Formats: sequence, structure tokens, C-alpha cells
Amino acid sequence: MSILFIVLGIAWFGYIFWVSGIIGWSLFLYILGPGVSLILIAIGVLFIYRRFHPFQIPMKILLPVLIIAGIFALIFAAVEGKIIYYAYSQPEDNAGYMIVLGAKVNGEALSGMLRKRLETTYEYAKENPETQIIVSGGQGPGEDISEAEAMSRYLIEKGISPERIIKEDQSTSTNENIRFSKEFIDSEDAEIVVVTNGFHILRGIKICEKNGLTNVSGAAAQTTAGFHVYSYIREAIAYMKDYVFGNI
Repeated sequence: MSILFIVLGIAWFGYIFWVSGIIGWSLFLYILGPGVSLILIAIGVLFIYRRFHPFQIPMKILLPVLIIAGIFALIFAAVEGKIIYYAYSQPEDNAGYMIVLGAKVNGEALSGMLRKRLETTYEYAKENPETQIIVSGGQGPGEDISEAEAMSRYLIEKGISPERIIKEDQSTSTNENIRFSKEFIDSEDAEIVVVTNGFHILRGIKICEKNGLTNVSGAAAQTTAGFHVYSYIREAIAYMKDYVFGNI
């Protein structure tokens, strides 16, 4: 058991280190990577120590820790299950608008996640030619153009008419993506399709509803290979954070 925890800790740090090499380090990755790895390794070391120096952890310490950990695990599992369920949802046909949520642009090049979203956008736009497309995303660190501009260029190159594309290029978060995009929508009753990666669909729909857009469905793009574990864990934590802060 002790070796298992130590191996898991090292493997997890290696995985997060690989992820960070692609998307860059952030505070969240520092916590999720080295933080979780150190906890796993510490548990493994504790098991080894107990083998040679047996001791009992007082129940007044152990019981509250187990209760808190159990409650968090149940909430996390419930949220994760809901995220996975929504990841397989299908969009309604002939929507009035699509809101395409932005993702990282490297200079002027699309990241893997953003390319997947745009592939899904293109397929839907091709089959539903009356749908207006709102590409949403501002310009962040390491981006030479806004995410909205990068998305617009991709769709136009694929043959989508520029007249169908609305650029929202000021947002810096999912909440702002939706809130700023709403300004281009002529009615709160309009049918909306939110386009993002599967793990992100639930939060996208709930933030739309929080902002008064009630007729919303999701078009789930694939997740970049290798990013599923990181993306789904991160999304569950982000969903709980948005719930606590009243964003959903």
C-alpha cells in the first residue's frame, strides 16, 4: 500500500508536469500537481513509518478528517457524474445563435482544445445555415490576437460567411464569455447552442441560464488526447467554485 501511494504521487506529478509543458504553469496546476503529489507521497511514507514505529492516530483527529474527506468525495463524485452526463448531450437543430467559448491561442495558432471546438462549430454551422455564430474570447498572455479573431479566421477559411460571424473579443472567463455574448442576442427566448469541449458543457449551459438565457443546449467538442483526466478534475473544482460564488 505504501509503495502504491508513492508511485501514484510520482506518476501524478509527471502527468501534471507534461500538461503544464503544453498549457503553461498556473496556480491551479501548482496546487493540483506538486500539492497532490506531496500528499500522496506523504501518505506512503507514513505507512512505511508506521510499519517500523507503530502508533495510533487519535479518533478525535481521525474521525473529523474522514468525515470531511468523505463529504467532499461524495460531492465531487456527484458533480463529476453530472459533468460527464452533459458531455454527451446533443444540440438542438436550427438554433438562432451559437456561442463558441474561447480557449488558448498560441501567438496566432489555435490550441488543440480550441481547434476541437471550432471543428464542432463548423459541422453544426454547415448543417444549420441560418444560425448566427458568436465567437467569444479576448486576448490574453501569449496571444498575439484575440481568441475571437482566431476563431473567426478559422471559420472564414473553412467557407463560413463572415456575415454569420459575430466577434465578442473582450471576455476573459467563461462567465464573461456568456455575459458579453448575450449583448448580441436579440431575445432571451432565442434558441442557443453553446459550443465547447464536453467537460465544459454543463458549466456553459448553467452560466447561460444564470444570465437569463433559458433555451440552451450544448454541442460537445472532443477533448484533446491525454487531457481528459486533468480537464474533468479541473472542471469539477471550477463548477463547485462557480456555485459557491453564485455564477451558476
